[in-house]
Amino acid sequence: MRESKLTRLVLAVWLAAAGLIGLAGLAGLAQAGDQDFLLVNKTGRVIDALYVVPNHARTWEEDILGRDVLLNGESSTIRFSRDERDCVWDILVVDKHGEEMWWEDINLCKYRRVILTIERGEPVAYYD
Repeated sequence: MRESKLTRLVLAVWLAAAGLIGLAGLAGLAQAGDQDFLLVNKTGRVIDALYVVPNHARTWEEDILGRDVLLNGESSTIRFSRDERDCVWDILVVDKHGEEMWWEDINLCKYRRVILTIERGEPVAYYD
């Protein structure tokens, strides 16, 4: 009888610990890449360079497309480090002719898809 109670106690402690570890893992997943989003190019242009920086940044950093381009109608998933904490970002694109267009103050913690367009010659973004 004592062995049975001890076994049950050990099992209960083990299950509780496993549950806490599982919850901690799920919390980590929820925080990982909170800013990850799908960028959709509906500008009518080929995007040769893409820069995504926190809105308080003073420089555009590096082109995250590298050698790739994003054709009109194509999309690309932009992923962030799980350590990233900023939510509000700016996006700069450079088309194949070197023309720059930018979109400011996009809350990437709130939206999962950003659609970049040009309307009446001005950059416009739609979010969902």
